[in-house]
Amino acid sequence: MKTSPRSAFLPQAALAAYLCLGVGQAAVAQYTSGSPPPRQDGISAQEQRERGIARCRENRGVDCDTPEGQKEWVRQERPMTDEERRAAVAARHERERLARESEKRR
Repeated sequence: MKTSPRSAFLPQAALAAYLCLGVGQAAVAQYTSGSPPPRQDGISAQEQRERGIARCRENRGVDCDTPEGQKEWVRQERPMTDEERRAAVAARHERERLARESEKRR
């Protein structure tokens, strides 16, 4: 079975794109501090934490009283940065593309 040059190029291009994203993320990580990015909508870190704890309790979280148990809920309250948003969109598009290719093969 022959493959077209274009179909052989696509996996290589996808790999190159992933590598570029990885290098970019590493570069950004070197220049960012360990603190979360500043809130863009005026909500303080304390309010973000309180909202996370409230969501944990509303959803019957197992460990809403310790900082370790609250970590994931509080993280979800943090707004996405532009970089995170772009990465999420790119990942969604890639999943959709792979799903379409999978459906074509069936």
